[in-house]
Amino acid sequence: MKGEIGDVGKHIHHTQLVEMFTEPQESREDYIRSEKPEGEHLTRLRLIGVIPDQYLPQEVLAAREIFRQAWAAYNQARAAYSQAWAAYDQARAAYSQAWAAYDQARAAHDQARAAYDQAWAAYYQAIWNNKEHFESTHHLWCVPDCPWNGVTIFSKERKK
Repeated sequence: MKGEIGDVGKHIHHTQLVEMFTEPQESREDYIRSEKPEGEHLTRLRLIGVIPDQYLPQEVLAAREIFRQAWAAYNQARAAYSQAWAAYDQARAAYSQAWAAYDQARAAHDQARAAYDQAWAAYYQAIWNNKEHFESTHHLWCVPDCPWNGVTIFSKERKK
C-alpha cells in the first residue's frame, strides 16, 4: 500500500523515523528520483512506506481519524471557496451575490482550516508522544536490514 496524505509513514525524510504523509507517497518518490542524489535513490525508495495500523498506538489512530475528518471538511470548504471565487471572477455583474457566496465559503474555509491546523498539531504531537514506541517497535514494521540509527537512514554513508 502506498502512503496517502494523513497516513503514518516511515523514512519519508532521511532524518525522520516516523511522520505523517503530507503528499501521496508516489509524489515523494518522484521527488526523490528527480531531486535527490542518485546514490541515495535505492535506500530512500526501499525504506519509505506506510506503518501498518497494527503497529500504531491508539493515540495515533485516534488523532489520525480526527485529522482525516478535518482534512475532508477542509477540502470541501476549499472546493466551495474555489467555486465561489470562480463565480466572482465570471459574474462581475452579479458582484454582490458572488461576494456573499465568497464570504460564506471563506468563513467555512477559515473555520475548517483552524480545525485542520489543530488536528495537524495534535496528530504530530501524538506521533511525537509515541517516539519511544516507534523506536522500540521499528524492527517489527520496517525492512530487516534498515540502517536507521536513531538519527538518519544514512548512518553508514554519511559521518558527521
